Amino acid sequence: MNLVLQKYRILGKKGEGTFSEVLKCQHLKEGSYWACKKMKQTYDSLEQVNNLREIQAMRRLSPHANILELQEVIFDKKSGTLVLICELMDMNIYELIRGKRHYLPERKVKHYMYQLLKSVEHMHRNVHTRSATSRAYVCVFFCFTLYLKFLADKRHYLPEKTVKKYMLQLCKSVDHCHRNGIFHRDVKPENILIREDVLKLADFGSCRSVYSKQPYTEYISTRWYRAPECLLTDGYYTYKMDIWSVGCVFFEILSLHPLFPGSNEVDQIAKIHDIMGTPDSSVLDKLKKSRGMNFNFPQKKGTGIERLLPHCTQEAIELIYQMCTYDPDERITAKQAIRHPYFKDLRATKQSKQR
Repeated sequence: MNLVLQKYRILGKKGEGTFSEVLKCQHLKEGSYWACKKMKQTYDSLEQVNNLREIQAMRRLSPHANILELQEVIFDKKSGTLVLICELMDMNIYELIRGKRHYLPERKVKHYMYQLLKSVEHMHRNVHTRSATSRAYVCVFFCFTLYLKFLADKRHYLPEKTVKKYMLQLCKSVDHCHRNGIFHRDVKPENILIREDVLKLADFGSCRSVYSKQPYTEYISTRWYRAPECLLTDGYYTYKMDIWSVGCVFFEILSLHPLFPGSNEVDQIAKIHDIMGTPDSSVLDKLKKSRGMNFNFPQKKGTGIERLLPHCTQEAIELIYQMCTYDPDERITAKQAIRHPYFKDLRATKQSKQR
């Protein structure tokens, strides 16, 4: 970290994963703020560092409005330490949908509670009977309960306009990856960063070239966002696996709950079947099945996504279905998703601004 400290001041820890930790830092001369991603693994040479898929992918994909910018690569030959300096974002989608910053602003809570308590005080000054006083105390209790509810209730759905903005940007980032011959292989809320209305796809440590030869790594992608072809085959999947993951993220942003939260591989498949139903035999026949997986699935009709998203538009639900289609060949592409009717108002707004 000595080379980093020569140029940057470490301000605090932003997060930590299996392979790295992320620190907030400030450039000593310019005063600008950046994210410092320190790899836990050490490396032998600069050549090895430059051959890392993550670094190659970020360089290849930049610049793009929805891909995290790689500012600088710092490699310490003596210690083998590798640090990536990237643009600093506010939070990831996981933090947003878990409500960590989804409280009502404290200023508003104070404003509301101040007015409520003033009304109770007015009651106290103008009542003289015991029953009236009791009612006033009930009012105080109600106010206090309401105050706690304001503070504790974090399950406010995101505005539809915000969801659309985020999802359109996510589709654009994935489309940019695919058009440049890269599939991410780990699209999940933790790897999607936001700053106000801007969304950027990050963490390309698991990415792969679409031109590389199958089979790929079997246990890729985080389980909840893993496409059926990743679960049911010995590494025979394509870039379409990213689209399934995007559909899962889409659902989670809308509902604030994961779509398929399986506890293990078998349970993951069961969770998918519970909602989507069992796949048609023709789809299973197309897949190069895993040697260790039993494919004798009892026929089952899923509960469907509609019941889980009663507050959402039909266009949103339709897009999730198209993203989470069992057959990868029938699954929508990122480019097609961008043109989906769900985003038509955003496209119309953009066109009107360009006139």
